[in-house]
Amino acid sequence: MIEQAIYDRLKVLCGGRVYPDLAPESTTYPCIVYQQVGGEVVQFVSPDLPSKLNARLQIKVWGTTRLSTSDLARSVETLLLTDPTLQATAAGALVTDYEPDTKLYGTRQSFSCWINR
Repeated sequence: MIEQAIYDRLKVLCGGRVYPDLAPESTTYPCIVYQQVGGEVVQFVSPDLPSKLNARLQIKVWGTTRLSTSDLARSVETLLLTDPTLQATAAGALVTDYEPDTKLYGTRQSFSCWINR
């Protein structure tokens, strides 16, 4: 599955604090959150299945300072774009965020990833 492949790649960046969809309340920061937000469906006229699956993933990084959060987000981008098994392309540049209730800095970026079925 693409989700497992993403987790396996990203867990080296922040001590394994990589979560699908939402970070737990007790999370230590920084952390990475990933979510599948669509993708391309490859379908043939014949009943054969394609050898690849695609997913559009949104990767969010949360941390306590803007600089450290942005640095980690750039590391995520580098790791995904240079991983030959994911064949990832960025679907735009980083978008920054701030959550005043939690006083956390965030980034988000979307990637299109292809992986063997």
